[in-house]
Amino acid sequence: MIFYEKELKQLLYEIILINHIDKIAKELEMMSRMIKINGVLFNGVIVIIISLVLLDVFKGAVSLTLVGMFIGIMLGILMSILLWII
Repeated sequence: MIFYEKELKQLLYEIILINHIDKIAKELEMMSRMIKINGVLFNGVIVIIISLVLLDVFKGAVSLTLVGMFIGIMLGILMSILLWII
């Protein structure tokens, strides 16, 4: 019974975390529609990909996914500036 309880708690935690990331992804999608850097649309997909990769590698570490999102935002800005320069 304790074994099932642990699994259920882990599953519930993962569902809550996935919903949290989904909300953040939707907010980032709305932000990416608003933000334009030098006419090149800000790409928020990298943010979501990096945060999901960090979530898979370090299970259950919300702070690491947030760090990944900030890294993704910086990469998106750099890519858009590079595209504008080219």
